[in-house]
Amino acid sequence: MTWTLPEPMLAAPVSDPALLPGWAGEPKWDGFRAGVSVDASQVVLRSRRGTDMAPAFPEVVAGAAQLPDATALDGELVVWDAAGRLTFERLQNRLARRGAGAARAAKKWPTHFVAFDLLRLSGTDTTGWPYRRRRAALESVFTARRLSAPWALCPSTTEADEDARGHDTPPGPEHYQLWDLRLAGRISRPLFRGRIGHRTETGWSACSLVGVNHR
Repeated sequence: MTWTLPEPMLAAPVSDPALLPGWAGEPKWDGFRAGVSVDASQVVLRSRRGTDMAPAFPEVVAGAAQLPDATALDGELVVWDAAGRLTFERLQNRLARRGAGAARAAKKWPTHFVAFDLLRLSGTDTTGWPYRRRRAALESVFTARRLSAPWALCPSTTEADEDARGHDTPPGPEHYQLWDLRLAGRISRPLFRGRIGHRTETGWSACSLVGVNHR
C-alpha cells in the first residue's frame, strides 16, 4: 500500500500554555507549516492545506537527498534574513516563483525546513509512536545523517523552569534566545499539534500546542 503524508494535526485551545510535568515544549515558528516525504527519490513537499510547494522551494526538494529513503517529516518552512531574523514576507514572496525564478530566489532568500516531528522512518509509519520515541528518532536522524541546510532541528525542552528556546535565529546552541510562549505535548502519548492564542499584557500572541493524540 502506498504511504502518503497524513493530514496535519490541528489546534486545541488551552487556558494556560505553561509547561507541565511530563510535557515537552518547543518554539512556534513564523513560517509555513509543511510536510515533506521522500520515497524512492520521489519528493513530496505539501502545505497544511495540501498544496504542492515543491516547485517554489527547489532547495528543500534537493535537500531531501540527505534524508533516509521512505522517510517523512512534519515541520515549518522559514526564511531568515542577513541579521538572523525570521522574515515571513520574503517566504511569502517565494510562493509564486517557479523554474528559474524559484532557483534565483533560493539563492537570494534560502528557505529552511525546521523539523519538529518524524512521521515515517525508513518505511516505518511512526505516527502511532509516543512523542518521546519520535523525538529521539528525529534527533538520531539529524545526528546519523549529519543533516545540514535546508534542514534545521526544532529545539525542544522538558524542563518546566527552562524558557522555550529562540526562534528568531537558526537553531543551534549559539543562537538560543529566551521566549515565553510554548508548544507543549505529553511525551508519553502520540502527538497532537496545533496553535493556540495566549493573552499577554500587550494583547494576543500566537503559540503552539502539542496535545495527547495524533489522530
